Amino acid sequence: MKRFLILAVLLVLPIFSFAESLPAPRLRGQEAGRPTTLGGFDLSTCGTIGSIIKSGDCVFELQKVLLERGFQPGSIDGKFGLKTKQALIRFQKSYGLAPDGRAGKATLAKIKINLPPISWRPITATRLSGLPSVTEKALVSGDLPCTHPMPEEYLRREGGMCPVAYVLLTELGTVIDSKESLKNYFSPVTSEMEAMSFVAVTEYDLLQSKEILKGQTSTANSSFLVKVARKNTFGCGHHEQSELVFRVDRSGDITLVSSKNIAGTGNEFEVCVD
Repeated sequence: MKRFLILAVLLVLPIFSFAESLPAPRLRGQEAGRPTTLGGFDLSTCGTIGSIIKSGDCVFELQKVLLERGFQPGSIDGKFGLKTKQALIRFQKSYGLAPDGRAGKATLAKIKINLPPISWRPITATRLSGLPSVTEKALVSGDLPCTHPMPEEYLRREGGMCPVAYVLLTELGTVIDSKESLKNYFSPVTSEMEAMSFVAVTEYDLLQSKEILKGQTSTANSSFLVKVARKNTFGCGHHEQSELVFRVDRSGDITLVSSKNIAGTGNEFEVCVD
């Protein structure tokens, strides 16, 4: 009997060893290494991204779509990390989906059906066109700005080591010196022009052509996108301009969703001050 048991064990062990040496089955989108972009890739053929699938082609394509739609997923690397999950949750909230951070059938269907390519329109109106009857007021003298401390309340600032702060004044003399007061006074935001002005008066060192921002706008379902360039000239050395994309919700909330340097726009600054 003992001889029989020993013989049985010796026969079964190689089978287990062979099974363990076989690669584990993989669902589509779980390929190891750098993901490959597939021609005509259909996200709806993926499993649930973020639970079943956490790396590979499906995650890579999801990251690309989120970025194109203004939801910053971090690195486009085919890995479902924290930033990708957070971007997915913001997308789900924007489209009335359960914000569970997983791209299942409902989320993937929404991406496929309701998200046409972004159509950007150049900004042609002046910076304050979306905010009627307001003027910008500098809180710090432009003569010797370095001798004055920065005020506690202001909407935006210009400059680096010697900044100048700005607020808005309405025709009635009301001072708008915070994003909250801006929202309270002018929201809801109902047009791309208004969204552009919200960005213009709150974000610092944006490129201007006279009084027109160098940028573009778009409408993304329940919110607006504003794409502009930042000067990035503080300090000495080589600087490239930055391309920024802001999401402006109809409530007036402003969120930076994308930021990247613009190649070939660098300048050399000999003086290490702005």
